[in-house]
Amino acid sequence: MPTRIRSNGMSIALVINQLVSTMLAGIFLPFVSKHGYSSMFFLFS
Repeated sequence: MPTRIRSNGMSIALVINQLVSTMLAGIFLPFVSKHGYSSMFFLFS
């Protein structure tokens, strides 16, 4: 693919990755405090 298109795609992928990582980091500890570690890892699997 041309570099211009590839760079736009990677920029979008990076923003989505950062948003998902931030959301998971914000949700993880409150969910674990209510439901425990085993239910969180079961949800991820």
